Amino acid sequence: MIQEKKGTHYNDYHRRYLFEDKFPFFDMLAVELKKLFAPKTVLDLGCGKGFLVYAFRRLGIEAYGADISEYALSNSLCPSYIYKIDLDEDRLPFEDNRFDLITFLETIECLSNHKHVLSEMKRILKPKDFVYVKTIYKISKKMILE
Repeated sequence: MIQEKKGTHYNDYHRRYLFEDKFPFFDMLAVELKKLFAPKTVLDLGCGKGFLVYAFRRLGIEAYGADISEYALSNSLCPSYIYKIDLDEDRLPFEDNRFDLITFLETIECLSNHKHVLSEMKRILKPKDFVYVKTIYKISKKMILE
């Protein structure tokens, strides 16, 4: 049996993830999150092609992204601001207390090592700042960054 390289199963999904279909949602979300949290620095974990990163940058916010999909990253609108990261095991390439806001959209359910990524999020998030999580699961799990 041939084992699939980690992250490659996202590539087919990202090929169908088109800017003209998806960007209006991310543009609206960036505007709303800016109103709610007034961030100066944002990290989008599981960013795919970086549409949300691009939307934040258009608003003048210093934004970065991280994703495991080679295809998504190579087809990003802002490749200089997106890192190839395995959120299950890699250390995020940012200093402690770096971000005002971390977005984590429909990604946590794809991971097997939640404690690792939550620990990394806690490390790079400024004290008392915000994490915006959206999941496709209907049953919530309590996750604490304390």
